[in-house]
Amino acid sequence: MSWRLGVVAGGLLIVAGAVLVGFRTYDYVENDPRFCLSCHLMESAYGRWQTSVHAKVGCHACHQQSTAAKLDQLWKYATLRPTRVSKHAEVDYTRCAACHLSRDPRWKQIADTAGHRVHFERLGLQCVGCHSKGVHVFVRPTDSCQGCHTQQVTGAGKMAAFHCTTCHDFLARDHELGAPTRAECLTCHATMQVRTERFDPKAPMQFPCQQCHEPHGRTRPTMDGCRTCHHVADFGLHAVPFHQDCQSCHEPHLWRTEARATCERCHTDRAAHHPDAPCASCHGFANPRPARTVAPPPEASS
Repeated sequence: MSWRLGVVAGGLLIVAGAVLVGFRTYDYVENDPRFCLSCHLMESAYGRWQTSVHAKVGCHACHQQSTAAKLDQLWKYATLRPTRVSKHAEVDYTRCAACHLSRDPRWKQIADTAGHRVHFERLGLQCVGCHSKGVHVFVRPTDSCQGCHTQQVTGAGKMAAFHCTTCHDFLARDHELGAPTRAECLTCHATMQVRTERFDPKAPMQFPCQQCHEPHGRTRPTMDGCRTCHHVADFGLHAVPFHQDCQSCHEPHLWRTEARATCERCHTDRAAHHPDAPCASCHGFANPRPARTVAPPPEASS
């Protein structure tokens, strides 16, 4: 009788051990990202994932396959010995939504944000359409928008290396996705000391910067751009040839001329000429000179 109990106990131990080994194997295969390293082709992707914001998210939380698809992939790797990773375990938008539309504060929430309202809600674009370009790092490369916005390339010096979202706030909740506001531009440009520019909060032009600057075209305003608003080039001292370049007298972003100092940069010999009076008090810039009137001739006597 005792030997039977021993056999039963031994059998139960074997079964329990098999169950434990099976569970641990299943848990390793399904939940441990290190299993993906069984395929040496995944070393690069694994390394990028380890340094990404999703480093604590297991592979199968995003990449989900049926059992048949998993076995097929394993069989192909074991028998064909591929030299590159083929397309597999595609990520459906529902996997992204499980975290980023969950209202869980542990994850960045994208519901009702400016960029996602346009691209995800209205146009129905898949998350991986933009985010997969930075495979496993999830940081969008600088050219990730160019697949659709082929004409929107900035040539504005160092801005050419910026990602579009540097200026276009994708996660904004208080306004639609579009051109940056003046305040958003000044968060960088008011402190970057662009050339010798000064930004006066009381300057007369407080409209959006792109009204004069075209980040995706001509970044510096032209004379024609000034004349779309200021029709002053045909009268007064604005008509003098040397006064035709607005920025030769008007310092960008301040625009109001600083008393006599602006004029004396060119007219150096006039420093002592009525030194206490602003030049424009006598020399007309702002208004056209009145037309000269000629008295009609007296009527001939009959």
